[in-house]
Amino acid sequence: MGMGEGDDFHGTQSNPYAAPTAAVGELAPPDGLRKADRLTRLLAVFIDGLVVSVPAFGLAIGMAVYMGSQGNLTQESFQSPLLIGVVVAFVLYVLGFTAYQIYWLWKTGQTLGKKLMKVRIVRSDGAPAELWRLLVLRYLVPMLAGAVPFVGGLFSLADPLFIFGDEKRCLHDLLADTIVVNV
Repeated sequence: MGMGEGDDFHGTQSNPYAAPTAAVGELAPPDGLRKADRLTRLLAVFIDGLVVSVPAFGLAIGMAVYMGSQGNLTQESFQSPLLIGVVVAFVLYVLGFTAYQIYWLWKTGQTLGKKLMKVRIVRSDGAPAELWRLLVLRYLVPMLAGAVPFVGGLFSLADPLFIFGDEKRCLHDLLADTIVVNV
């Protein structure tokens, strides 16, 4: 019995539209690097968030107390030099902390939270991630995608959930071709 057109070597019909059957393994970090586990990555993000959130929470409480002490709120209440000073100080703090984080992310692949959790960001080949890749592909693109009505909410949900895939990489990691490894 001969093989007909479309038969594979077992004599069964093959589907030219079928997905490839090659097994794809997990992307292994090069040179003995070990990927950071999910909990460590979550704690690093949590620490980074706390550094900004605690002062923001303090500011919010301070503003609420100040506004409550004003009795009748008028437009002049919102133009108080004290209130303006507190807001300007907080904005400068956030900008300064962001610049600090970006600098160390660029130099070492670590934010404060990643440094404390002993992990860093590298390219999937183990090379340091370039600043443009970190800022544009890892942070700016996901931020802009998250701002798109309806689609942004889905993207913002899918991004962290991707870490539960076989590669243990978030969507922003895949976009930027980065992995988070143990130091």
